[in-house]
Amino acid sequence: MLYTKVCKIFEKRKLKFKTFLPTEAVPSTEHVEILIMSTEEKKHVKERHMPQNSTTLFILGVPPESPLLEPLLLRMPLNRELLKDYYEHTVIGIDPGEHIGLAVLVDGLLFLTIEIEYNKEHLRKMILEVQKLIPSRSVEIKIGSSPPYIANNIIHYLYYEVLKELPRATLLKVDEYGTNNISLEFHPPIGKHELAAYDIALRKGHIVHNPKLKPVPEGVLKDLQHRSRNLSKSKVTISKKMAESVARGELTLEDAVKYSK
Repeated sequence: MLYTKVCKIFEKRKLKFKTFLPTEAVPSTEHVEILIMSTEEKKHVKERHMPQNSTTLFILGVPPESPLLEPLLLRMPLNRELLKDYYEHTVIGIDPGEHIGLAVLVDGLLFLTIEIEYNKEHLRKMILEVQKLIPSRSVEIKIGSSPPYIANNIIHYLYYEVLKELPRATLLKVDEYGTNNISLEFHPPIGKHELAAYDIALRKGHIVHNPKLKPVPEGVLKDLQHRSRNLSKSKVTISKKMAESVARGELTLEDAVKYSK
């Protein structure tokens, strides 16, 4: 249940909050900065039950199982001016790797950040959920260029599988070389992959057209096979096909060794 999940997140983070029933009026003596309700609860709330002060109403159109729920709630007090029905421009920055960092900028302001395990289908659902949550007139999806084979794999997948579901979106590749990592403090703090994704979202990129999967060089495959022997203490050498999956981020080296035993 969404109510239970939201309460647990606030309790875990030691954030102060009060709860009201949809049929219950918010007392005029209460200083309420943000009033949260689900789309279903909004149907049962009468206008006279709403506080008349400078409260920002946020309709939480996120299912309780969504991984976006917690990062969205934690950044909400900082983003009161973004809690509206429609937006002009969204930028989704993606830091590719075994752990993928995502940063979402809406009309120039950071809306949320999140880190997920590498999974292309999971990433697709996340991007579509972001656009459903914060519908915008235009969307830029910016992905970093490193590690190169993982980035190429994700770009190929997003271009052919995700853009067809987002007609307003443009996919851009951002060169990560020759630039300095940004050093900023966020509250609440964010992880290194999320910070990298935020950095990528702020940079200029090159629009991607008809990308092709690049072959993984023989030397890279042999190096991964050598590392698999070291990791397994010479018991296992992963196949070239497994090594290619590792290079593209679809398997960790540890999993490739385990599946090869």
